[in-house]
Order: sequence, then structure tokens, then C-alpha cells
Amino acid sequence: MNSIQISPGNLSSSQSGTEFILLGDNDVLQSNLLKDTITTKINTQGSQQTVPGFWGTLGMADDTDINFTGTLTVSKYGNNNSSGETLDLINELSQINPLINTGNSMISMLLACKQFNHLKFSN
Repeated sequence: MNSIQISPGNLSSSQSGTEFILLGDNDVLQSNLLKDTITTKINTQGSQQTVPGFWGTLGMADDTDINFTGTLTVSKYGNNNSSGETLDLINELSQINPLINTGNSMISMLLACKQFNHLKFSN
């Protein structure tokens, strides 16, 4: 587990300007060379290139700017194989929102984010 500091100066953005937070191992995410590789992967949709230690992004569903700050504690490696309570939660989320594809590992990856209680949301 590692902590990711969320602040306006610590966000990444796509070519279209959409802000997001990189999720994974801080040692990987703080490397400029690997950060460039990750950004290229994100901007090249469908890229099969893998970056060990990087497993996902977190942003706003409607692509608006991120308006919260704080510390997010996440897994260094993500979670591709959900079971038990995590799998139950993924199934519940997919029943609530039919746009969620339960075969999409992004939901289970997001659930690897353990602590949202240190985030401060604006009104």
C-alpha cells in the first residue's frame, strides 16, 4: 500500500485536458520516464503496452476537473481477481448502473483504493 497526495499540482491530464490521478506504486509513478510512458499509453487508447507498478487512473465520471484534495491510500499493484465481499460489491454496482461492464477490471481496481476518508470534497 502507498499514499497518493491529491492536489491541483499533482494531477495528470490527457491530450483533451481531462484531469486524472495515476494509481499504482509511487516509485513508478514519480519516475519522469515511466510517467511519460504511462501518459502515452493513456492517450493511445487500445495500447497493449504494460507498465509494471501502474494499474489505473481515477478521475471524474463526467470528465470535469478534479475538485477534491487529500490523501488516497491505494494498492501498489491493483486487483485483477476479485472474490468475496469485493466481488459482491462489484456485482451490486453493476446492478445499480447498467453502464458498468462487470468484465471490466477497472471497477475491481478502483476497489483496491482502501481509504477515501482523507479526501476533502468542495461544494
